[in-house]
Amino acid sequence: MNLPSISRRKHYRLVKPKSPLLDYIYKSLERKKKVPGEPEEPTSTLVLTSRQSCFFVDVRVFKENRRTTDTLQWAFAGTSESWYDDSNGKRFARWSHWIDSKTEEPEVDQGEMITLKNGDVLERGVNVDAVSGEETVYEELWSDLEIMAVGVEDVRVCAVFRVDDEEKNARGLFVRVGGWCQSVLKIGKELTVERWERVAHGSEPVRGSWERVVHVGSEDLLRPTDIPFDNPQKFNVVEQRGFTWRLVEYDTWNL
Repeated sequence: MNLPSISRRKHYRLVKPKSPLLDYIYKSLERKKKVPGEPEEPTSTLVLTSRQSCFFVDVRVFKENRRTTDTLQWAFAGTSESWYDDSNGKRFARWSHWIDSKTEEPEVDQGEMITLKNGDVLERGVNVDAVSGEETVYEELWSDLEIMAVGVEDVRVCAVFRVDDEEKNARGLFVRVGGWCQSVLKIGKELTVERWERVAHGSEPVRGSWERVVHVGSEDLLRPTDIPFDNPQKFNVVEQRGFTWRLVEYDTWNL
């Protein structure tokens, strides 16, 4: 059974182009230490994805002294899909950006997904390198986190809310999976991003409280504390701080 997922990025790696000209450029830049030669992870990157319609919110903020900061590297949200290529047996995934912190016209976001022996997934794709301006291959290593039960023992929750307000030129997406919530709201070109984590109290994992661990922007977004997750009939629509957040997906399951 496919389940919602909480994916944490372990590292990012730029794979050098093979053309002689670009190889010369990269060797020159390496001598100046401007191109990373080894896998690195300067960000706290988390992706929450729902099961039914594959809504996702991807939030990437920089780290400082191994601690998450409120300095945004990139945030985007939308829907994803994956498939196998019967001709070569490879698995691919594509992420359609409905909201993007960097642009109003996102490029195709697609990569090959390679499952490693330890269960981690290596994503390999092509993007435009910021240094050379040329297309180059990148790699990202992902690991799925355990989805914890919160509030009710042995019950896991996934919920997705969306704002689509043409009059205010606003788009928003909120995704909760287990003990994590992430949301993105874009009004015109102004962006607000939040990440919430359920922090356990004592030795009982189902008890605890929600804590906001990332906040970027000027708006206050939909909070997990605004929603009675144990009674979905009460929160099909949540009016919150001038915006209407509509429930578009709700899922519970036991492990």
